[in-house]
Amino acid sequence: DGFEATPREIPLDLAGQRKLRILTGELEHHITADVAYAVDLYYRFTQDREFLERCGLRILVLTARFWVSRAQWDPARGRYVIRNVIGPDEYHVGVDNNFYTNVMAKHNLELAAQYAREALADAALKERLSELHVTQEEISRWVEVSSKLEIPCKSDGLCEQFEGFFKLKDFAIEPGALGEKNLPQEVLASVQEYQVIKQADVVAAMFLLRDKFPREVLVKNYDYYIRRTTHASSLSLPMYAALALYLGRSEEGYSMLKQAALADIADVYGNTCDGFHVGSAGGVWTAILFGLLRIQPGESLSYERSASLGKVSMSFDVTYRGAKVRVSI
Repeated sequence: DGFEATPREIPLDLAGQRKLRILTGELEHHITADVAYAVDLYYRFTQDREFLERCGLRILVLTARFWVSRAQWDPARGRYVIRNVIGPDEYHVGVDNNFYTNVMAKHNLELAAQYAREALADAALKERLSELHVTQEEISRWVEVSSKLEIPCKSDGLCEQFEGFFKLKDFAIEPGALGEKNLPQEVLASVQEYQVIKQADVVAAMFLLRDKFPREVLVKNYDYYIRRTTHASSLSLPMYAALALYLGRSEEGYSMLKQAALADIADVYGNTCDGFHVGSAGGVWTAILFGLLRIQPGESLSYERSASLGKVSMSFDVTYRGAKVRVSI
């Protein structure tokens, strides 16, 4: 219904005497940009005009307004910054300039400006903009904030998950390790002090916006962060699998894809009894479509296989702008 469902705190004992404060509902603001990303992806695949008129354009406008209100001007840098957030990696809370948050916010603002400009040439959509009181000045403001938003990357292409992340104590995780059980107790007890992350963060943003980054930057960040990720969330493996497959790393990509696909079938995380991991399942689908097949929505649907799955084969239907397309690999 549009209201925040995340609890502010949860009990740690049956009597409710000890409670844990939950900040994700208050600080995990990247979800706003995720919704805008989904609006654009849906429209590019469907060209659903009714959706765009009814709510799609409105979502893009309102989310852009949120980011303009959320970003703060830092005169010392001459940049806009976004402080006190939680990124997809929920081990580190209240951080400044989280890479995923800032990059996705930038993309959100760019999308809103693009759609709004195109809407000005369309009578029905222009009316929607008028109802929302969108002006040329506001569109220019979206462009200005997006162009000056701080993105924490080094000159060599390695991007910092958030300001100060590279100053934390380092700890390398063995490739293929899954879950927090592989962490020493002293690391787990003070995980905020380490370069250890719960799930794909920088890597997730880079995969979603893969066309915006050179291949060498994708490789550098994938190699750096996969050695520091516990994959304690079922949302992590699909994103790493997607980028690995996109980069043509067949063996490691398929290994992670298989683990992710079996999340509930094999109860990989030991909590399938609590419900189906629908986000992970969506991530597997994403890894196949956009990682393995590099599907590109345009005037027609194009794809190119980027990696091998060995003897594994699959076939499925994709509905693209009203037409059913059969894909077999």
